[in-house]
Amino acid sequence: TATINLLKYGTERGARIIWQDDREELLAWSEVPSFLRGLDNHQARAVRLVELLYPAEELQRVNVVDTPGLNSIVDEHEQTAREFIQQADAVVWLFSADQAGKQTEERALETIRKQRLKTVGVVNKVDRLAPAQIEQVCEHLEEGFGELVDAIIPVSAKQALEALAKEDQNALAASPFGELRGFLEQRIFSRSRRIK
Repeated sequence: TATINLLKYGTERGARIIWQDDREELLAWSEVPSFLRGLDNHQARAVRLVELLYPAEELQRVNVVDTPGLNSIVDEHEQTAREFIQQADAVVWLFSADQAGKQTEERALETIRKQRLKTVGVVNKVDRLAPAQIEQVCEHLEEGFGELVDAIIPVSAKQALEALAKEDQNALAASPFGELRGFLEQRIFSRSRRIK
């Protein structure tokens, strides 16, 4: 992620690029991937925010902010990520199954813990690992990061996306993604609705 991306509800799929100089640019949904991939570091610094609009029912309840992280190579993005964290209700921290538990992640999660936010650690790309390896990675993260996150949940976004594309709700519910959805609903979304 080279830019701050805000996924929010829209009646039609599309995107709005908000530049640092307050200009706005509308993009068709089909243009978004090539726009984001085509940004070099200089151009990424010029983007304040990318709003991704999508007509998903869940997005009527929640906005998802995808940030470059708290160890971004672009200082402005790191600062923006910190500002979003201060406004957040919860954080989904994405670990990569093949590189989970880096020291920079620990420092960032300690910063998040100071905000007292609900934080779930999601281990993605588990489809690349054998079951025993998944267990090892999760145990490693539990030992090193267990005090910094409320849960550690392994998922395969790729498998979940395939199940969604096929509209196979049984496969989706049976996948680890179903566990993540359940955690978010029970521990974060329902709590937010009660507060409102």
